[in-house]
Amino acid sequence: MNTLIQTLMSLRIALSSARRRWWGSMNAVLGTATVVGMLVAILAIAAGYQDALQLTGADDRIMIMRSGARAEMESTLTADQAQAILRSQGIARESSGKPLAGAEVYAIASIADRGTGKPMNVAVRGVTEASFRVREDLRIVEGRNFASGTREIIVGRRAQQFFAGLGVGSSFDFAGGAWKVVGVFESGGDVTESEVWADAPIVQMAFQRGDNVQMVLAKLARGTTREAFANELENDPRLTVSAQSQAEYYQEQSGALSNFVRTLGYGIAALMGIGAVFAALNTGQAAVSARLKELATLSALGVGERGLIGSVMAESVIHALVGGALGAGIAWALFDGRLASTLFYSRDFSQVVFAFSVSGAVLAQAVVGAAAIGLLGGIGPALQVLHLPVARALALRR
Repeated sequence: MNTLIQTLMSLRIALSSARRRWWGSMNAVLGTATVVGMLVAILAIAAGYQDALQLTGADDRIMIMRSGARAEMESTLTADQAQAILRSQGIARESSGKPLAGAEVYAIASIADRGTGKPMNVAVRGVTEASFRVREDLRIVEGRNFASGTREIIVGRRAQQFFAGLGVGSSFDFAGGAWKVVGVFESGGDVTESEVWADAPIVQMAFQRGDNVQMVLAKLARGTTREAFANELENDPRLTVSAQSQAEYYQEQSGALSNFVRTLGYGIAALMGIGAVFAALNTGQAAVSARLKELATLSALGVGERGLIGSVMAESVIHALVGGALGAGIAWALFDGRLASTLFYSRDFSQVVFAFSVSGAVLAQAVVGAAAIGLLGGIGPALQVLHLPVARALALRR
């Protein structure tokens, strides 16, 4: 009899009798569900955080900052330097001749968390009309844009959802005065939605920045590479700046925390997984002991050792996969799309609001983890088949 057929036949019989061993089976299922659910939740944090820092269309948008600055808050460009950058040949231009680039001011304001009421650092970006033209994916979805020369602001959708007092029509105080929220914008759920935007000259005045800006965001002219544009800026004696794409900038900023969260998740899952493997071992050994007569009968009917071992292993993996599906499903229901916030440590200690993301990649890792628990937990019970007294008495070993 073919080993695969023997395995499937033995497995079918084992599963049909599982209801008599339901408590042990549930222990194995729930143990795996706990491990996988925790792993999915932690990996969803890393995936959501990384998604928030992957800006749409950021590959051909170039950030020009002071040379040596690792983040916007560390950069300062004078008004003359900003104008020199805006006149660069490598920047794309509209039909009117205006450069597709905007000089932007960057600051931090304290705004209360909606849930706890504790003050949080929120990024305030002073922008010009050009900033909207460069970010083609950004849309005002509620209210209107701020009026130039006024203390009006627009807020990112996620900032509005997470922080208190950012509804359209509301006002709050920072930088020595009251600011009125007049609109809400969206940009695909990325980090920009964690920010508050206002008129650049007003932000400069409120935060006492003079005519200085933190960076220039520019769209490259067709056919111009980042390297060629960077060389053009380096050859200008008036400038001491660096240029990198937004995609590169945020990828560098997100790497450390994303890797830390993943490492933490794998470490905790490994420790908990050891417990789940022992639970699967105990369950499998109890199941083999409870199936002595059944296994002996199958042997007498011609099912060999490989078929019996295969069925025991397969039953362990099935229990683990059912538990994995249960744990992943619960984690998805509880966490997918749930908003959270963390400090952007490597940038400026402002808050980044992101959504947990139970993505396909996260679920694939959950399946692999569950299968590994089932395989490791099934090895002992499977080998036990070779040493059963009843099996030897009935000539189980052939």
